[in-house]
Amino acid sequence: MARADHTEAPGKGRDRVNLTIRYGTGYNFYRNRVLEPGFSGYSDLAASADRTVFCFYERGSTDGTSFHKPEQLTVARFNTAWIGTQWDSVIDTAHSVETVVNEFARAFSPSWDSGGSLYFSDPKQEKLLQYTNGQVAAVPGIDMQLAATCFRGNKLYLSDPKNSRILVLENGELRTRHQFATDERPGDLAVDSRGGVFAALPEQNRVEFLAPFDATCHRTIEVPSPTGLALCPGDSYLYISSLKERQIWRCSPHHAGYPAPQPYFPYRRLAEGMEGGPGGMTVDLDGNLYVVGSKEIWIWNERGQFVEKISCPNQPTACTFGDHDLKSLYITGFGGVYKQRMLVPGLAR
Repeated sequence: MARADHTEAPGKGRDRVNLTIRYGTGYNFYRNRVLEPGFSGYSDLAASADRTVFCFYERGSTDGTSFHKPEQLTVARFNTAWIGTQWDSVIDTAHSVETVVNEFARAFSPSWDSGGSLYFSDPKQEKLLQYTNGQVAAVPGIDMQLAATCFRGNKLYLSDPKNSRILVLENGELRTRHQFATDERPGDLAVDSRGGVFAALPEQNRVEFLAPFDATCHRTIEVPSPTGLALCPGDSYLYISSLKERQIWRCSPHHAGYPAPQPYFPYRRLAEGMEGGPGGMTVDLDGNLYVVGSKEIWIWNERGQFVEKISCPNQPTACTFGDHDLKSLYITGFGGVYKQRMLVPGLAR
């Protein structure tokens, strides 16, 4: 809320005008738009799974001079796109791609945890590594070639294809989340807010969903040779890439019956000139999809429209958002780990 004389300050009375919606991560709010320019009073917000936002608020004044006498109770409905964007690019062009760690032949599968650490795997040495405050250390007791890591809900999920299992690291303890059949080797992972796990099984041409509270409850999404997985804001859509098919699909992961996923976009048409991929993926707070190619990270919006791309020093393997404001895109690849500062933050996991 604002004051008519523009002298608003903490603890100082306000005229309660210019009800403004601000959008961000909590660390910073990078988009805003005035919802009600006139008098307004108490308000509340709610959001649905499809990212529609509802604001219930008092507005107007019966005497035209005081917000203490609201005229109407109003419900406004909008999406995050209505709040608007401030930039033509999602990349912070004031910063170029920088090298974070360069002591590995190949780094793979990064995940950022809530404590300020980046986890990634070194497939050659069969180690899980933790990068914190400029220092890299191997996580004790995890000596295996990991296909994926995924941090969600204070737990680090690990894909161990050699032993056909999904592991969970929590408070320093490692346990098996799910044991697959010996011929099923899990690849990429995505974990929803309830702890349900999506695991790609490329050789079986499917993505398996492991329910959070029932070890016997599995559901299957049939997709040819799934390579990468990513959940959009609110977990309302699951993106599935296939390097072999050169395609990306999108489906509603918790829809009853798990309908066949629909093509997100015709890959060859929109990605003309892209070498390699699609591989690993991640999503930002606006729903933009970041897809690994052989030389760049390609970015599409949630409508399947190409936005821009990030050129990498070496061939990338995967990417994720990190740092305190979630505005650094960490990129693993041949030669080590890199990062690019962004204007739109990633999702808090």
